[in-house]
Amino acid sequence: GGACVATVGTSQSAAAADAVQDARFSPDGALVATASRNGLARVWDARSGALVRAFAGHGKWVRAVCFSPDGAVLATGGEDGLAKLWDFGTGNCVADLKGHSGAVFDV
Repeated sequence: GGACVATVGTSQSAAAADAVQDARFSPDGALVATASRNGLARVWDARSGALVRAFAGHGKWVRAVCFSPDGAVLATGGEDGLAKLWDFGTGNCVADLKGHSGAVFDV
């Protein structure tokens, strides 16, 4: 059988507001991005479970996350109808992809 190498997330008391909607590994497997109901996308160290960076900017739940093939950009999709592109190195939003008629469930 396998063994858990890391647990990421928050305390159980915050679990309902912080429920994970999506999780994706970075291209090199070193990081895991999560999309949460609290409006944050977070990136975690896949080995230690330590928080590496948080991305705030969606007005509602973050539904989807995905790294670019080179790992330099994180894409997020939200309940607010936005898809966003984030520069992973700086944490800055570099593009708001608007015009969706509803929630963005996949990126």
